[in-house]
Amino acid sequence: MITKKSFSASGARQFIKAFRETIEVAKPGESSYSPGDDNGAGNTKLAPGDLVEWESQGILQFDKPRKITGFSEDGTFAFVEGTQTGIPVQQLQKAEGAPPAPPQFESMREQSKPGIRREVFALDEGEAVLQWPAQLTPGGVAELKDWLNLVIRKVERISKGE
Repeated sequence: MITKKSFSASGARQFIKAFRETIEVAKPGESSYSPGDDNGAGNTKLAPGDLVEWESQGILQFDKPRKITGFSEDGTFAFVEGTQTGIPVQQLQKAEGAPPAPPQFESMREQSKPGIRREVFALDEGEAVLQWPAQLTPGGVAELKDWLNLVIRKVERISKGE
């Protein structure tokens, strides 16, 4: 993906993660799921406003519990704060009063780099992340500013479908 489709390393990781999650949800070849009174996995009934943890393939997917904002028409997917993607109800567990889940390994590694600043900005479509050396020379600041302007132009072009 990096060499043939010009993905960045982080972009390739994000694509692979999203692809795997899609396959996890779609479960090609399996019969469809019909929810019962227990939301599918022995969970107590979930409702909008409940705090939940999402565990997929043994890995907690949220950095902290999130509130359910609604359900798909058939009740098999829940929608939670911070995402517009439905999550399989059978992968959710009620988490009222539970401590926040620890960050995933990759996030911990990125946050632990000494001398690196990192900002995360939440958008409706997902998170935008910027990382840079904590100590920059005036020339480095100018180069970073120029690069950010190029990135903004690229994002604008992509969002217009060019």
